Amino acid sequence: MFREQRYREELDLLRSELDKCREGETNWRRRLEQREGQLITLKGELEAEQKTISCLEVEVKDLQSKLAKDDTSFRNEVRFVLLLN
Repeated sequence: MFREQRYREELDLLRSELDKCREGETNWRRRLEQREGQLITLKGELEAEQKTISCLEVEVKDLQSKLAKDDTSFRNEVRFVLLLN
């Protein structure tokens, strides 16, 4: 009788421990899913920022090219004016 009672108590303890482990696993899975969701969001934001940066780099190159052309035109006009005087 004592042996059976001891086994039942031990079995109850093991079940309780198993329940705690399952609960912990569930919590970790939930946290992992949340982190994965955050990661997907951050990846999307990163891709958007990279596109913005790429567009800005193209704009900067275009503006530098235009500035160089305008600078050359201005210098040529100044030379022409100086030659006329």
